[in-house]
Amino acid sequence: IELAGAKGRMNHSTYTTCPPGDKRWELRAARIDVDTDKGMGVARNATLRIGKIPVLYVPWFMFPIDDTRRTGLLYPSISNSDRNGFDYRQPIYLNLAPNYDLTLTPRIMTNRGASLGAEFRYLVPRGAGTVAGMYMPNDDLRDRDRGFFLYNGYQSLSQHWQARSGIVWISDPRYFEDFSNSINGVSITSAYSYTGVFGTGRYWTSSIYANHYQVADPSLTEANLPYSSKPGATFSWEQPLSNWFTAGVEAEAVRFQKGDARIDSQRFEFPGGTRLD
Repeated sequence: IELAGAKGRMNHSTYTTCPPGDKRWELRAARIDVDTDKGMGVARNATLRIGKIPVLYVPWFMFPIDDTRRTGLLYPSISNSDRNGFDYRQPIYLNLAPNYDLTLTPRIMTNRGASLGAEFRYLVPRGAGTVAGMYMPNDDLRDRDRGFFLYNGYQSLSQHWQARSGIVWISDPRYFEDFSNSINGVSITSAYSYTGVFGTGRYWTSSIYANHYQVADPSLTEANLPYSSKPGATFSWEQPLSNWFTAGVEAEAVRFQKGDARIDSQRFEFPGGTRLD
């Protein structure tokens, strides 16, 4: 090992961040250069081992040695299937600021075409959120544009109140089935969205909200979806009066709605309703 300030060189050595006695992975290389100021290491003629098994040889390999975020390429995802063909995703990470970042993900599926995904994350005083989406101009297998949109976030309004939203939109019911590489893609039956203001105190909780369901299974229709709450309000209060008595209230008011559905070329309308208890 040769050390010169923030820079060091290790010859015929190994490198790992695992604790002693529990070496899950290690990098073996003829030479490893480390720069602690930049937080990066460079290995030459390196072999990556998982346990004791060598899994990858690279003549030149750059890797981080700390938790500092950096703009650059993330590890790609490569797969192949009869439906999508050769599937390659290359995430590109952009460290825009200490409190927000952006990841772009170009994707090529030889049977479908090219698409671009993006995920933007932000952190603000008393709040945080994620905005994500994907767009494919034309799916060769479906002969149409495909895409999705997602937003998850919260913002504290005061000591007792917080606004929260989880919004999901998909271009068609087959989106999760076609673009997911796991069993989760075929097990999702609906895309659930909600938004509202939620409060809590020492003895009470309250909310004003709305939610919506979208069909995410091509074998289902609107008739199979739950009714959406547009809007709904709840209030709960429970306070002990003594060692023997507790007073409380549970209240809810909801307006239920559901869209139309087409079944066997016939259109059905689902009546809504209001419930107060």
